[in-house]
Amino acid sequence: MFDRERINELIRQVGQPRAALLLATPTHRGGWIDPLILASRVRQLTAGTVSPGNADGSLALLRLAPERRAAALAEVAGVAGEFASALRYALGSNGETIGPTANWWVSAARARQPFMDDDALEQCHGGLGPDAGLAARYGFRKGPHKLASAWMPAPNLMERYSPLPTARAGELATVQLHRFNHGWDEPRLRWAATVWPLARESLFAVGAEQVAGHTGVPTCARMNRVYLEPLFDPDVPLKPMALHLLALALSSKQPDESGLATDVLIAAINDRRLDGGELGAVMQALEPSGLIKPLRWAKGLEAIARTSHLHGQVVVATLQCLLQGDAFPFNRDRNAMLELLREQLIACGDAVTCAATRSYLAQWQAGGQTGKLSRQLLEMQPNAGSPAKRAAAIQDLASRIERVERWSRSKVV
Repeated sequence: MFDRERINELIRQVGQPRAALLLATPTHRGGWIDPLILASRVRQLTAGTVSPGNADGSLALLRLAPERRAAALAEVAGVAGEFASALRYALGSNGETIGPTANWWVSAARARQPFMDDDALEQCHGGLGPDAGLAARYGFRKGPHKLASAWMPAPNLMERYSPLPTARAGELATVQLHRFNHGWDEPRLRWAATVWPLARESLFAVGAEQVAGHTGVPTCARMNRVYLEPLFDPDVPLKPMALHLLALALSSKQPDESGLATDVLIAAINDRRLDGGELGAVMQALEPSGLIKPLRWAKGLEAIARTSHLHGQVVVATLQCLLQGDAFPFNRDRNAMLELLREQLIACGDAVTCAATRSYLAQWQAGGQTGKLSRQLLEMQPNAGSPAKRAAAIQDLASRIERVERWSRSKVV
């Protein structure tokens, strides 16, 4: 296992008569390493004709921050050795020859382009698993899933492409991130969140499985906070696995999960990482899985909508993507979502604009509370001069300006 290899390297270095330079020591919170500082460390290390340990080198490459890479590349130009070559490759050089130390080059490729395949690396070191030469891809196993007890091992909700290998995965940090399970304690999980701060989708995928794999044990819920807390960072994109984690946590009965997911979604709307469509599509796919309590979803979405007019608009977009096809076969669940959508449309001065949602509503007009709500929703008309729309537009613009300004003044964090 990669973490054990890292610990063993540290133990061996402690036993040496002289202090050794550690490449992978973070320079900034979250696990990040300033590329210029890493370049300086590598020059010092190679000047003494010392090669870094496998785990130390791999971890250092994965922790490279995105800023100042061009300057760092110039700093290590001409430095000899396989690791220096791997570092140059991670920093963007196209003139390197892939060497024999697979874990260094895998880490370099993932630091260079975390979400893209590296065909050259796959030719030299192929078949090592997801996030080695090939970037990980995921497929959600729809189920329905049934959990037999209050705590079960992760139900393997996410199918990985390429598949997890049976051998050699332990030495590759990016591949091992797909294997974390409930046997890990909180300190190890927190360390794992710092291994590859540039791309945490593998961590979020495992987190989604863990959140879905129990029905509310408080101690497990508190430990699952480790998966959710990185999502507060405004520079962490809400890619599909992050959205699956949030949607599953929003359905949890434990406030350590559902409350934290609600807070993350509120923050993500504030900094304009979330517009509702992507979240609604993920929720629509999860709804028939057997892992969701729709009334908890309604409660969480209502709390998000109360935050501001902009948050209400995002909830409307989420609900319109969610209320499609054959979603919510039970009247109680369906009515809760329809009522929430009606309330938010009134508050926003808007109407149901999605054709798929209108088709969904049209099938429920026969009678009863569902029919009444469906007819009311279909009859609503948008109010172009709504003060709520104007307030939401102003907030949206202000949030986007703040995001641009933050990027322009940002340093390594």
